[in-house]
Amino acid sequence: MLKITIHDSANELSLCLNGRLEDSWVRELDMCWQTALSTTAGRRTTVDLRSVDAVDAQGEELLGRMHACGVRFLAVSSAMRALIGRVTGGAEPAPTGQTHPNRRRRLSVSTACLFTLL
Repeated sequence: MLKITIHDSANELSLCLNGRLEDSWVRELDMCWQTALSTTAGRRTTVDLRSVDAVDAQGEELLGRMHACGVRFLAVSSAMRALIGRVTGGAEPAPTGQTHPNRRRRLSVSTACLFTLL
């Protein structure tokens, strides 16, 4: 299962993931991201991977395509940071210093969509 929460503000589009990025959930994330792409002109796009438990080969490939389009990643665990390093060709994300997503800074949200995929 993968939960995708989209935070859309004037400066940033953030996709917060929780669960496992594998199998059919990769396609769901791709569809969410492709839909959101039409609204991101001139804004930073971030994918928060701090609550992701696992990523399969399809997920890595999608993250690579997202990175090629300028998407930034947030990660805390050393395993996830290493995965992002592979996906981005060595550009691991900077440590966020936060171990739990509920402790992170809240975004100014003008539109929020929650997709819970079962």
